[in-house]
Amino acid sequence: MKHDISCPRCGCSEALSSDKDQDWDEITCIACDEFIGTRDYLSGFHSRHYRLHALSLSLGMMIQMTHEGGLLSPKAA
Repeated sequence: MKHDISCPRCGCSEALSSDKDQDWDEITCIACDEFIGTRDYLSGFHSRHYRLHALSLSLGMMIQMTHEGGLLSPKAA
């Protein structure tokens, strides 16, 4: 099965996995045979919940930086 995911090693945007449709099937790059992840990882990465979780983490980091004075306040010279 083909997947549209970018390889961190060579940058190729095509990957393959077996056609068994199991969560633990490995996804590998077509060009360099680099292990990218599993089908379970890929489905979780593209889910709505993963995106909301990432958004929540970035919002929490912005709030923390604001409270610590590193985001909005000018630095003293």
